[in-house]
Amino acid sequence: SVIAAMENRDVAVVDVPGAFMQVDMDEIVHVRFTGTMVDLLLEIDRDLYEPYIVIEKGERAMYVELLKALYGTVRAARLFWEKVSALLKQWDFIMNPYDQCVANKIVNGAQLTVSRHVDDLKIDHVDSTVVDKFIEQLDGEFGREAPLNVSRGKELEYLGMKLDFSIPGQVTIT
Repeated sequence: SVIAAMENRDVAVVDVPGAFMQVDMDEIVHVRFTGTMVDLLLEIDRDLYEPYIVIEKGERAMYVELLKALYGTVRAARLFWEKVSALLKQWDFIMNPYDQCVANKIVNGAQLTVSRHVDDLKIDHVDSTVVDKFIEQLDGEFGREAPLNVSRGKELEYLGMKLDFSIPGQVTIT
């Protein structure tokens, strides 16, 4: 963020909605549903789900195998990180050797930087059209189910922080 401020870069923050649902599981994981979740599935399609319900200690339960990564699990975060890392490398980014959550690429003679934490990305470059094109590229990959949540401007929320770039050459983080 300091480099972005000093170089007067255009900064965008992107959140990928449903990120984990866009990643296939790479191992067998079973989940047990009970209570309200079973009730909701029965409301959706009783004929489909009822044959899979079992009664355990007087409670309805259903066991399922995950095909997609489940939000809130460490494995899901890692799988999404690996997918984004592979894409960035495919798009000719170079991972920062000191922080693998930062990737850089020279575009139009200037550095395009992507910093990320799970499904939240901060993108910056001196040319706003380069940032726009990168966001379009991300949207082509991750915006199929729901549009990306994109924030632009001099004041941005990122990972619970307020990044304020309103003073040229400076960033204030609160």
